[in-house]
Amino acid sequence: MAMMLTEALLAEGIPARYVTCQSKHYDLDNDCHVINVAWSKSLNKWVWIDPTFAAYVTDENGLMLHPGEVRQRLIDGKPLVLNKDANWNHKSRQTKEEYLDNYMAKNLYIMSANKINQSEPEGNTSHPTGYQITLVPAGFKYNNGVTTSEPEYFWQPPAE
Repeated sequence: MAMMLTEALLAEGIPARYVTCQSKHYDLDNDCHVINVAWSKSLNKWVWIDPTFAAYVTDENGLMLHPGEVRQRLIDGKPLVLNKDANWNHKSRQTKEEYLDNYMAKNLYIMSANKINQSEPEGNTSHPTGYQITLVPAGFKYNNGVTTSEPEYFWQPPAE
């Protein structure tokens, strides 16, 4: 669903990426979750969109957040607000505690995204596909491609 939402947003001219979110124990825990980020010109940042859970996350003032901001607010114990109609596959309503505090908190340790915002970002295509870049905490050893521990680099604005 995240790949399809990325393609739809890109088709509308909105820079978008899907972000694979994994736990600290990615080598033992094969559960991950893939969400989207879309570039908000008005906020001048990426914002969290999760098509599987029909979810987005804001701060206590209603300002939409990106996954890195959500991760930091979880660490710092700052307020997070999940949209009231968040649900899993239109079958199960979600609470902030279920979705953010339990499920996503675990899966926001490692975040990977394609560096290029384009359709068909991976696999056999007729255009260059870019590469995955992974955001990991400083000092964490993740031997799977290009990594950074600099959130500013990972969450930088899309190329014009």
